[in-house]
Amino acid sequence: MRQASLFITSLAALSSMTGCHAGCHRDGDCGNNEVCVAPGHSPPVSQCIAPPPCQSDADCEAGSNCALAESDCTRLGLGCRPPCMADADCAEGTVCTNQHCVGRPCMTASDCPSGLGCVAGACARLACAADGDCPGGACVNGACYSSLGTCDVALP
Repeated sequence: MRQASLFITSLAALSSMTGCHAGCHRDGDCGNNEVCVAPGHSPPVSQCIAPPPCQSDADCEAGSNCALAESDCTRLGLGCRPPCMADADCAEGTVCTNQHCVGRPCMTASDCPSGLGCVAGACARLACAADGDCPGGACVNGACYSSLGTCDVALP
């Protein structure tokens, strides 16, 4: 029995040393010098630059549109971004219409990807405090996603 206990303790220590994590909800779930990266986002997030906020195309510099955007450090919201040419150029739950990313039209939350709800007839990322706020998904850094985030080393 003592050997099994030592083995489990050794495994836990090795796991924390190698950065092995099942997933994360927030930075506090990760090891030292690590941050919780939301699903679909590119690490490292410490170097992220949020798109400039906007209300209309006039708020953006030439060559950029005011459209729904999501970056590694912001949730889905209006921001200046390059014009889209296809739906693949837009964030999850949005579509490209007239070179602008807009919320995918919906009638109910079931019309949207997991982690997004139907708000005013368009898919939108839901804010949350816990997994229970995210139907079928996980709450990561205060927003709903289809799965837990991953821990990655934070760069200075």
